Parts: sequence; C-alpha cells; structure tokens
Amino acid sequence: MDFKTDNIIRAVLFDFGGVFAEEGFRNGIRKIAKQSNVDTDATEKTAFALVYSTGYVLGRCNEDFFWKALKKATGITGDNRELRKSF
Repeated sequence: MDFKTDNIIRAVLFDFGGVFAEEGFRNGIRKIAKQSNVDTDATEKTAFALVYSTGYVLGRCNEDFFWKALKKATGITGDNRELRKSF
C-alpha cells in the first residue's frame, strides 16, 4: 500500500466563530433583530437553524433565499442589501 496517496488533504476547515474573527454572524443577526423590534434570542436561534436547514451554509441556496426564509420565520424587515451591511 502506498501511504503517500492516502495522506492527501481533501478538506481544510476553519472555525471563524470567535477564533479567527468576531462573532460576526451572531452579532449581525442580533443587531438586525433589535432594529426590527423582534426577540433577539429567538431570532438568533432561528437564524442559526435556517442557515443550515436552507442549505445556505453549504451553497445550496442563494443569500436572497436565506433572507426570505429568515424574514418569514422571524418577522424581521428590511432590504436584503441593507441587512447584509449589519455584518
């Protein structure tokens, strides 16, 4: 068995959640929730669930789809481009 071919790096994962960068997603979602006068904790929880369940985190849906789903589930409001600036 040739071990060199078994040692190929197939993926590299980075944990940006407070390791390499600030908690940008979390902080941005909480800021958006406050601006929309909706519960920040519930919105954060829903946003984290939706980022995975919609497939957004894996590139299976576009950003507009994610925002539409988040708005519908939480009651947040605003133009998608403006919401993105909160991050």
